Formats: sequence, C-alpha cells, structure tokens
Amino acid sequence: MCFLGCDKVETEVARQQAPGFCPYCGGKVQAFDLISRCRFCFLPIGFRFKRKYFCSLCSRRLVLYHF
Repeated sequence: MCFLGCDKVETEVARQQAPGFCPYCGGKVQAFDLISRCRFCFLPIGFRFKRKYFCSLCSRRLVLYHF
C-alpha cells in the first residue's frame, strides 16, 4: 500500500570549523555537511548535498552572502 506524500531526511556527513566569527556573540563558526534525501513511497527520488553554518556558542544558523 502506498501513502501519498514525500519524506525528506537530512543526515550529517561531516562537521568542521569554518573561518570567521559569529557577528552576534563572537563565537567560533562550525560548518556542517548534510545530505538530504527525498523519497516518494519509499523510493529514493534524489540526493542533495548542502553546507550549513552554525555558531558554536549561541547555536544560531548563519547565512553566507557572496558579493
């Protein structure tokens, strides 16, 4: 039996220290490498690799802007 809907699962692959400091509290920045998998009816549709940045002290998600 197939249920309607899409399931999205994110898995952490690696964690490392990134250069720079948090603009809010001055803490160190950590970079997380994530794999996100989309599934429809338990069949894998696709994979997507992401990198997210978080502060190690205040745990805020930081956004990197490119100019």
